[in-house]
Amino acid sequence: MKTILTIAMIACYAIQLQAQCPNTPRTGIHIIQYGDDLFKIASLYNVELQDIMRWNDLGYNQPLMLCQELIVRNNAPSSGSNNQSTEIFTSRGLYTKQPGNKHRVTSGQTMAGLAELYGYSESRFREFNAMSNNYQPQSGDILLSSDCSCDRISYTDGPTDYAGLINNTNNKDSYTTLNTNSNTNTNPNPPTNNVSNNDGATSMNSQEMEMVNEINLLRGNPSGYIQYVDAYVNEQRRTGGFPVDQAVVNELKSELRQLGSLSILSPSQCIYQAAKNHGIDQKPTGDVNHQGRDGSWPWDRVRKACPNMQDGNENLVAGTPSVRTAVILLLIDEGIPSRGHRKTLLKPEWRYVGCYNVGTVGSFPHYWVQKFGH
Repeated sequence: MKTILTIAMIACYAIQLQAQCPNTPRTGIHIIQYGDDLFKIASLYNVELQDIMRWNDLGYNQPLMLCQELIVRNNAPSSGSNNQSTEIFTSRGLYTKQPGNKHRVTSGQTMAGLAELYGYSESRFREFNAMSNNYQPQSGDILLSSDCSCDRISYTDGPTDYAGLINNTNNKDSYTTLNTNSNTNTNPNPPTNNVSNNDGATSMNSQEMEMVNEINLLRGNPSGYIQYVDAYVNEQRRTGGFPVDQAVVNELKSELRQLGSLSILSPSQCIYQAAKNHGIDQKPTGDVNHQGRDGSWPWDRVRKACPNMQDGNENLVAGTPSVRTAVILLLIDEGIPSRGHRKTLLKPEWRYVGCYNVGTVGSFPHYWVQKFGH
């Protein structure tokens, strides 16, 4: 009798194991059924196995439990439709929109998922975040969630200077010959023109002066700077880096050819102090933003630091250790319809400049504040 009871219990347990667990109506959730494994589930939903493991915090040898819930990407056809569902699921808060124009990446989030969350194709989302096709966001990264004219972040590694990629030239020679404007100062520590009572000898360090000189290299001979843009674009294509849109590059080159020499900018201590103050203000937040924590905007900060100036603006750029790459990213300004960063670099009215190398802010290394005024 005892043996019969044991056999009956085993049979009952076997029936339960093979019974189907009730499905859930929630999009993006799969209920583990008898015979399921991760490979089968990944194939069913047309997603990567590693993504399912990451979304659900699963290890390679971790067993699955019958009727367990798994987060998945549901690419099955919607009921009554021949189209593929592209709904982004928000189960367990994996994909939830964040207020404002920024998104702080959390564990498990991908570029494809974030792009869909905010209504963009992945290529467009990467474009206005200046991300190469090979880069995947890390937890803590702060991305633009809309194509506003905000800031430029580069996640592509490459050479720190494109002069070496140009035939029959080197950095020193090309740097000096391109500075054809008679007012151009190639001294690494040029004298400061005083423009307000707050100005004196600039306290910018050698790398910050390198950024000033690169901006003046561009402004002194805009058409001559095209060779550096071309070298950058060619290097990105050669290495599979940031996918630069040739139409945008052609637009830029046409603009640079039509420009004559622009005013060479003099380093200004008060503008530099405004740039430095903003960088220091941003560092504790881990964010990259034009609005200060006190609500101030770039022009407010310039006029406050330099009372004799009429106007000012700024560019923010991060991610690359190369001063030249940072300037080229701002100059191409792909993904920003207004080309706001390019306009700021090339504005004829500017007379003074200050550049502050903030360092690392949150997940952004090599963060710069470029500040301009007149």
